[in-house]
Amino acid sequence: MVGRGLLLVQFHTKEQCEAILSGDPQFFDSKPVVWKRREPDMEVHKDSIKVVEVWIRLPKLELKYWGTRCLTKLGDSIGQTIKIDTLTEQRERLAYARMMIEVDLGKELPDKICFQNEKGICVEQLIEY
Repeated sequence: MVGRGLLLVQFHTKEQCEAILSGDPQFFDSKPVVWKRREPDMEVHKDSIKVVEVWIRLPKLELKYWGTRCLTKLGDSIGQTIKIDTLTEQRERLAYARMMIEVDLGKELPDKICFQNEKGICVEQLIEY
């Protein structure tokens, strides 16, 4: 334990570390666990964390918007798109599109986004974090 609510974890293998960083969201005591890769010059303080990577779902997103470029643009309208879920890329689970984005903790997270479709009509898309 480095401080209140802040742990430093060492993995035995790089594969274990990557599995945690790229896996499904994890929760402890009904609160999300935020995993950050430690950088050599990183200050380890809870207050120093300004951005985090979160998984989002875009429920009922029309299949025509499931291309990598389109999903990246949608993710970038909230934060910075880090990666798109494998099941989303392969279109194996169609109830929602899922991607990881980096968000600024100082900004409010929107519960929906609006974008213009190919006909110039505004499409409203819900977001689940």
